[in-house]
Amino acid sequence: MRGRLLLVFFLLVWIPLISSQEKYTGTLGTVVEWRALDCWVATLVNPFTAPPTPPTRATVLLLNPPSLKLVSGASCTVTATLTDEGGSPLAGRIIRWSVFPVYGGVEAGTLSSAETVTDSMGQAAVTYTAPIVASTQRVEITAQFVGGDGYGGSSSTATCVVSPAPIPTSLLLTPQTATVRPGESIILAVRLLDGDGNPVADRPVVWAAEAGLLSADKGITDSSGQATVVFTSSSPGIFRVTASFRGDSIYLPSEASSYLSVLPEEKEEELVRVRENLTQTAGQLVIPLENENLRLLEGSLLQGKLGAVLTVTVKAGVPETVKSYEHAEVRVGIPKVVQGKEIRVVVESESREGRTVVINVDNTVFPLAQVSRLKVLVDGEEASLAEDYSDVLDPTNDGERAEYLVLIGERGIQVLVSLPHFSTRTITIRGPIAAPSVWTPALVAVSIVIVVLILLFSFRRKPAARVPVE
Repeated sequence: MRGRLLLVFFLLVWIPLISSQEKYTGTLGTVVEWRALDCWVATLVNPFTAPPTPPTRATVLLLNPPSLKLVSGASCTVTATLTDEGGSPLAGRIIRWSVFPVYGGVEAGTLSSAETVTDSMGQAAVTYTAPIVASTQRVEITAQFVGGDGYGGSSSTATCVVSPAPIPTSLLLTPQTATVRPGESIILAVRLLDGDGNPVADRPVVWAAEAGLLSADKGITDSSGQATVVFTSSSPGIFRVTASFRGDSIYLPSEASSYLSVLPEEKEEELVRVRENLTQTAGQLVIPLENENLRLLEGSLLQGKLGAVLTVTVKAGVPETVKSYEHAEVRVGIPKVVQGKEIRVVVESESREGRTVVINVDNTVFPLAQVSRLKVLVDGEEASLAEDYSDVLDPTNDGERAEYLVLIGERGIQVLVSLPHFSTRTITIRGPIAAPSVWTPALVAVSIVIVVLILLFSFRRKPAARVPVE
């Protein structure tokens, strides 16, 4: 063994040293001989030399989205896709993530994970959450594949612009409610405030009105955050005037509304009376008559769309009906009230114009436990259910179709029936006792068979219990 080591030392060290000196000083023949010896030594040395490392294959790492914009505290998913140079996905590879502020930024935000593993599509994702910033700053999100298993490393960077979160605002519009005569004008003022109640100046406010005229459709807030407009009324009704700030990169949008009642002098007393009656009736029946619905009712009255308002009760077993409002062209009669069964209302009008009839029903007429089974018919045909209060108070928005809506209170209900046109119309509110039967001869026969089977089963003698044998 020691002899072999000496031979290798001689071949590797001494002979190359001699050959490197002699090949430059000897004759041509000597040089050739020494070169031949070099080749022979190389053949002996090569078995002890490690094989060359195969070249690594290149990889490509891409981020989606490559750039993004977020506000303070917002989050976004960033996905890395790792492929080889041919575009084939690389699964099971570790992707390392990092995030740093750039251009003098301080806060970088956070990543949901520092390392992720690619799936079968070569994809791995993290959730990035932006920092809370007072001014706009940039951060860089970097994904890195360090390489391995014959693949070279690669990396990719996405840039994120983080902006401060918009500041909330509010609009204060005055007056919130007002009554004017047709043709009169009124000044509306609005103030734009930030979340701390400070005025916001030099911002546009957009005005809109359901009816009437506005002196401008847009205004700019002054140093106190205020903008004004002049509203001039036209036709009778209750109309909404809206002021809107649509927001910008610094402030969030906001909106405020004012409700203006436009009515002739001769209608004012009537409106007050109907309002008081509706409010009182809603209180007695504990019906949730919200302010918005009350405004809609008043507007329907002023626009001539409200036909009548009735209240039906039973006192000492005797039905009693009270009319709190009846349109000048409308005549309402109640020929039939059967406790727990049916209310029939006949409505006539001098014109064909559609109107809505409001019928308040005390729970002495229909028990509340059975209200869900009520049916409302117009001229013998079941009416359609309206979408909401606004829908049922507009008798012209559904063509020739009659609609109804029921508001349920603790002590009664309010039934609104929209009649799209007039001749003589009959409204029937049918209680659960009078609901038509759905039984047919076939169903009756089947039911008899079922009853007989139940009886046979019930009276069938039970088998005697077995006594164990000792």
